[in-house]
Amino acid sequence: YYSPCPSWCHYTQVDQTEEYGVAALSADDGHVLWKTTIVPAATMTDPPPATPTIRAMVTSDDLAVVVVEPGDIEYAPDTQAYVDALRVVAIDPLTGSTAWEATGVWPGAIVGDTVLAHAGGDPRRTGLGQDDQREGPALVALEASTGTTRWDLSERFPYSDLVLTAGDIALVAVPADDADESIGAVAVQGVETLAIDLEAGREETSLGTGMGTCRSD
Repeated sequence: YYSPCPSWCHYTQVDQTEEYGVAALSADDGHVLWKTTIVPAATMTDPPPATPTIRAMVTSDDLAVVVVEPGDIEYAPDTQAYVDALRVVAIDPLTGSTAWEATGVWPGAIVGDTVLAHAGGDPRRTGLGQDDQREGPALVALEASTGTTRWDLSERFPYSDLVLTAGDIALVAVPADDADESIGAVAVQGVETLAIDLEAGREETSLGTGMGTCRSD
């Protein structure tokens, strides 16, 4: 949610910046169960202050993870500098209380007690499978209860993109090992899809190679 004025209001019309937060609604009748402020309102100035905003949110039955973007940084989710500046806030969906906070990751999915995120940016913004890129954002797993890192694929797979999850397995796209970088490596030969165990980050099997833009569940 946000308040007190729609974003098109001129700053001279209000004495505070907008407040941004998260609200939970009853599935039965839609009434508000709780509201949690993530970005509190601040005193309006001339010129207006840089105001953080909620950029994204991923949820499960047991956790909601909110991505807060600073107001003084350019939107560039494919860069480490941008991701390092983000504030990631995990919220208990039953009470609205803050469970933990983190920086330096871009959350992608919550599966049971695991938060899957990318360290170093969002691979979908850098184009895995294009432009000979073999290093970039890597998949990490965080403990849903604390936000601490359980495993990190960056050393084994410096460029790894979460495709989807199935049970206790994450399907992850990485540049194909046999790609010939001299002829457009990843773009020509495609990417390899791996099945990664959510608990240990262990590679269970490979589903083979294919073009990075041809994925399905």
